Amino acid sequence: MQTITTEELKQRIDSGRPVALVEVLPADQYAKGHLPTAISVPLDERFNDEMQLSVPDRSRDVVVYCDSETCLTSQVAAERLTGLGYRNVYDYEEGKAGWKDAGLPLVQ
Repeated sequence: MQTITTEELKQRIDSGRPVALVEVLPADQYAKGHLPTAISVPLDERFNDEMQLSVPDRSRDVVVYCDSETCLTSQVAAERLTGLGYRNVYDYEEGKAGWKDAGLPLVQ
């Protein structure tokens, strides 16, 4: 599984390079604040279907994240996406905590 750092992710977002940034936490946590450009696709029983609707192009870069390095939800999501045939999946292991620790803003 591929990972991406805060610096690499920020560069991708700033460059406008197409990337599907996906928060896999419950929707209420997304509503409290999420990374810029991120969409909410909670890791639940509808995850596979929702991802295929939200990001139908399986060759697109997809970055999944959750709360922090101790949260394994993004790792599970990345593994599921790989199993669905997505070819460019990245786990942003640092999650929202890493983003905030770097002094970067969350949006609501």
